[in-house]
Amino acid sequence: MPQEPLLTTEQLAEALKIPETLIRSFRDQGLLPPVAASPEADSSEPRYMRSEVVRSLRQHPEAMDAIRQAMRQS
Repeated sequence: MPQEPLLTTEQLAEALKIPETLIRSFRDQGLLPPVAASPEADSSEPRYMRSEVVRSLRQHPEAMDAIRQAMRQS
């Protein structure tokens, strides 16, 4: 089974089809899971596993509401 790729906030926003500002807001609120260890040691940008982010956000109804609203606006 291939390992899930680690995504930057920009890639995560693209994968979830929501604005990157919303991802950053969730991160600032502490709603995202811990940053995944990345083999690219020189990369200073945090990287996340999509499945872990989705699982974490599903536990917060306000986050899911914000995602739905963002999807309706795009």
